[in-house]
Amino acid sequence: MTHASRESIQQNSPLRWAGSKRSLIPTLTKLVPRNFKRYIEPFAGGASLFFQLQPPTGIIADFNLELIQFYHELRDEPCAVHRAVSSLWNGARDYYQIRALDPAALSSTDSAARFLYLNRRCFNGLYRTNREGRFNVPEGRNTGLPPSRESLKGAAKILRKVDILCSDYRDTLRDLREGDFVYLDPPYSDNEKKQHGEYGYGAFGSEDFSYFLEALHSLDQRGVKFIVSYRRANKLLLGRPGHWRAKAPTVRRNIAGFAGARECRSELIVYNYDPSD
Repeated sequence: MTHASRESIQQNSPLRWAGSKRSLIPTLTKLVPRNFKRYIEPFAGGASLFFQLQPPTGIIADFNLELIQFYHELRDEPCAVHRAVSSLWNGARDYYQIRALDPAALSSTDSAARFLYLNRRCFNGLYRTNREGRFNVPEGRNTGLPPSRESLKGAAKILRKVDILCSDYRDTLRDLREGDFVYLDPPYSDNEKKQHGEYGYGAFGSEDFSYFLEALHSLDQRGVKFIVSYRRANKLLLGRPGHWRAKAPTVRRNIAGFAGARECRSELIVYNYDPSD
C-alpha cells in the first residue's frame, strides 16, 4: 500500500504546535518509503506529516489525553466543533475565562472547542500545564481566525482512516511489524534546563532517551522502517548504527516568540532504510 498520492487535496493540521515539523515537511516527504502497510506516529502533537501524507491506514497516538480527545471529537463531529469554537471566538468571555474552564465539566464537543480555541489563541501554540494538569499558557498576539468549517471537515475525513490512541510511545511501538512505517518526533528535552510542564507533566524527557534508543533498535530488528527527527546535538543519535542514515537540514525555530530571539538550527533526521528502494 502506497502513501497518499500527489493528487491528494492539501490539508494542514488544524493545530498550531510548538516544535511542529511543518518546516521540515519538504525534506521528510522525500524520505518517506514508497510503499508501506501502515503509518504510525507515536508523538502526534500537531501531526503535520500525517496530514500531509493522508495515509489510508495507521495509528496516531500521543501521551496528551486532551489532544487525543480533541482528535476523536474532531473526527466524529467536525461541524459541531466548528460551531462551538466559533461561538467562543466571537463570545463575550475572554481568553483567560475560557482557559479557566474545567474541560472535564464540559461536553466532548465543548471540550474539543476549548482545546482548539486555546491552541490557536495561546502563545506560539505551546502546550504546557501545571502540576495539577491545568493548561497555563498565556494569550498570544496576532493569532488570526479559527480554522474554517471546510478545513475541519477535511481533517476529520483523514482522521477517520486511522486509529487514534492515548498511549505512551513504548506501548504504541510494541506490536509493530515489518511493513509498518513510523515517524517519531519526540519532544525536545535538555538535561541542563529544568522542565516546566511543556507537553504536560510526565511527558517524554531527557531521562527517557536511552529507552527511546532501545525502542529504535527493536523496530530495526523487526524490519520496521522509521524516521526520527530531533535536534542535531543529541549524542545518542549521533552514535547511531552505521547502516542508519542521516540528514541535518537547517530550520528556523519559532518557540522563542520574539523575532529577534529566533534562531536557525540544525535538525537531525535519522532513518533506517534506503528511500529509493
